[in-house]
Amino acid sequence: MMVRLDVSDMTEEEVMEGVKKLGEVLRRLDEKYAKGPVKGRSNRIVVSYGKLNTEGGERTKIVVSFSPFPSNMMNALNRVRGLVYDTLKGLTLILKEEEESRFTTPSSVPYILRVQRAANERLEEVRKAMKDFMKTEDWKVVTETTKSVFRRDFGTVNPEEIPDVGIRFLEPNFNLADLIQREVEKEAQEKRKELERLIEQTKKDAEEEKRRMLESARKQIDEKLYETLKVAAEMLRESRSTKKVEEALTLIGSTAADLGFEEEAKTALRAAEALSKGEGVEESLNAVLQLRLELKKEEEEVERILSHA
Repeated sequence: MMVRLDVSDMTEEEVMEGVKKLGEVLRRLDEKYAKGPVKGRSNRIVVSYGKLNTEGGERTKIVVSFSPFPSNMMNALNRVRGLVYDTLKGLTLILKEEEESRFTTPSSVPYILRVQRAANERLEEVRKAMKDFMKTEDWKVVTETTKSVFRRDFGTVNPEEIPDVGIRFLEPNFNLADLIQREVEKEAQEKRKELERLIEQTKKDAEEEKRRMLESARKQIDEKLYETLKVAAEMLRESRSTKKVEEALTLIGSTAADLGFEEEAKTALRAAEALSKGEGVEESLNAVLQLRLELKKEEEEVERILSHA
């Protein structure tokens, strides 16, 4: 049972002060009627804001909502709703999402009826407790405090307006086999989607692992090429035979080409050809240095992206 008051004629400061004072009254009320520890009632008073068009122009609409009854009574209502919902959820099957119709088995009907009867008995107890509370001085304090801080009362509150739990059982007007088939297909579709998701994730993981392996191989080839070219340059300066170095560069170039590292392959093969012709390798060495710088920049960019992910 919620009370909603339109307090748009009050300033926001007045509303907040009223919420504070009424909240203190409700807190003491909860402590008095509680059967266990009370953590507070600050979230029981809600202030909502909206826009209101008037002859004088647009202004802010302010609505204060709260329950004037002790929390244990409101909690009892919530527990009844929860009991009914959990029972229906566990023993029935929704026929259509947009309707409240559900399917259940004949063997479940007696239990559902017992839950319905128990829920309505509990609702009657709560209604009586609310009506008894409305005869106390505490109720008078709540109503007078509300009128004092918000300059208005909240009118008539009637616990009898809380409806019973209503459940009607109808003869099914559908084909049970079709319903079961639909549920089986729905479950199969969900499993297919999950399988597709796992396959897609596996593909992504495999691609990522492949990328890491190729990147590692590229680094190794780059290092080997750089070291080999350094040896070649030193051997040329000392006028020594470079036959083995040529073979090493050719092997590096072939391996790089097989892995798709075109720049490394071109550099290695170009250096091997230069050595075979007796030319220098300084140009190739500089090219490798440039590749190393570019590779370093790529690594730094990847680290930057990951650090901001």
